[in-house]
Amino acid sequence: MKKLFLLAGLLAALSATSVRADTITLTLPQFVGQVNAVGITAPVGTFSFILPPDQSILGATIAGAFGNSVFDPNSAPAVVRLDNLVVAQCESDAPCTFALNPVPFSFSLSPAHLSLLADGMAALAVTQTGPGIVRLSPTTLTIQTAAVPEPATLILLGAGLAGVAVKVRKRRRSQTWPERSFRCEDH
Repeated sequence: MKKLFLLAGLLAALSATSVRADTITLTLPQFVGQVNAVGITAPVGTFSFILPPDQSILGATIAGAFGNSVFDPNSAPAVVRLDNLVVAQCESDAPCTFALNPVPFSFSLSPAHLSLLADGMAALAVTQTGPGIVRLSPTTLTIQTAAVPEPATLILLGAGLAGVAVKVRKRRRSQTWPERSFRCEDH
């Protein structure tokens, strides 16, 4: 019986360490908006992906830059949204409007916002908030995934932990504490 519990514990430990993590990386091309299209929201593109059935999303980051080349290194003021979630903003007096190089942005989705990716699609849109032309460099969405443990793996893990607990308990019960004698001396 001991060997069975030890074997179950070993198998549970091995299966728990074999969780596969993957990264899905999607990139949209650079975007150039219309001249002085203040107040207009334009679609930049849609990130589309297929999440394997045994995977769940652990985290996601979107990154890009305002401005898109050496010839057009800056952008008009704008707000960038991923499915209506604001992920970047270029204010009218910020470096992104007058920089000599594209100004990068990066946004990590919180666990509460990961549900935006549950359908395998996320639309990126930009709303121009000031004069000029909105320019974005290629924008990348990086999604971290991990395998969802199968129920059998969880049962095996539980059995292994139970086996270890039983072994520890038996070991504690089998140990005897040495009897101690105490001597009181009168002073």
